[in-house]
Amino acid sequence: MNESKAFIDLCLVAGRFSPHYAGPSERFRRYAPALRELGVNLRVITVRRSYDELAVDQVDDIPVERHSILADDDTARTSTSRLLPSVFKSFRKTGQWPDVLQLLTPPMAGDVPLLWQARANGLPIILVSTMMLDEISGLRARLYNAWIFSPFNLIVTSSSVMTDQLAGRVSFPKRIETIPNGVDCRRFHPVESAEERAKLRQRFGFDPDDEIIIYVGSITPRKGVDTLVTAWQEIIKQRPRARLLLVGPHRRSKGAEPADDAIIAFCDKMDALISQSTAPARVTFTGEVRNVEDYLQAADIFVFPSISEGMPNVVPEAMAVGLPCVMTPFKGLPTEFGKSGRDYILVEHQPLEIAGAVLDLCCNTARRSNISNNALAWVKKNLDVKMSLYRYAQLYRRLAKPGQDRINIV
Repeated sequence: MNESKAFIDLCLVAGRFSPHYAGPSERFRRYAPALRELGVNLRVITVRRSYDELAVDQVDDIPVERHSILADDDTARTSTSRLLPSVFKSFRKTGQWPDVLQLLTPPMAGDVPLLWQARANGLPIILVSTMMLDEISGLRARLYNAWIFSPFNLIVTSSSVMTDQLAGRVSFPKRIETIPNGVDCRRFHPVESAEERAKLRQRFGFDPDDEIIIYVGSITPRKGVDTLVTAWQEIIKQRPRARLLLVGPHRRSKGAEPADDAIIAFCDKMDALISQSTAPARVTFTGEVRNVEDYLQAADIFVFPSISEGMPNVVPEAMAVGLPCVMTPFKGLPTEFGKSGRDYILVEHQPLEIAGAVLDLCCNTARRSNISNNALAWVKKNLDVKMSLYRYAQLYRRLAKPGQDRINIV
């Protein structure tokens, strides 16, 4: 960055970016306008997943460079690994070196020397770690972890649970900073009136007296949605006006990316569970949506039966809308979500446990209101996105090095 340059140039390298859904990159897509107001310009380098996609385009005013690496079956991590050599080649060719480079997944072992060389030549590199790590044992595994996390100036986690876990994997724990995923309370907020909610329901084809149980997220085994569908079969027996709304990417959604065998088998299992229920027509899949807040505002109860997470955005978003949240004790459950029994309901990852919690909230309006009000107050006090964005902007400015010549990085 030149001395006279007013903005920090932040380059995000992401294995997936809109319109290809991934929670972490979607979060920074949403963060971009506010970061710009704080003096940080975001640009993205990602993969080009079809020849129909433009090599250079914009998504919501974010410059996006899509490299011609067709990797439909790759994970976000392997896609990022494929990208990195091409990323630095592009920087050398154009001379457009960023002030800060940010990754959303740890590198593969073979990428570490390239990142170390870039860092040695003055390019600050950040990892935003978005998931709890797999458990490891043995010296070899620990050395591998220390190696892949070594080239980063700073590692950002979204919860204290993730920070504590990661501290045992890196050589310098002081390089870890916790910045919770914030909620845009201007976008995610309770409906202003019963009439407004009735209009939302009418728009989505729901009846005013439907009891809408909503889940938001991808339809994958890790998210535990099959347990929720099994629980819903118990719920519908006692609450005939119940409706299950599943919001998120499904392998049969319009424009869905190719799925591996495990995802296909899981979705087939989901379809079978639903078709065998007493009311299959009362289950709705939306696919990926951009107006998730409207679906949350139309609902009554939010359920999140995940098995493993980092800090899922959708939980505090549901809280900010004023929904009572039923969760299972997933790996990575953060203290940043508040207190179980006060701000949300925590039950075992069993269909009958989930069904019991939902049925209790359906019948007990006072408890439902109490949980909702507590959660809303907690989010406003502790998880407003403004605080998170300010901390990210300060972090980028602290790391950026004005006038640094990085032309010799190879």
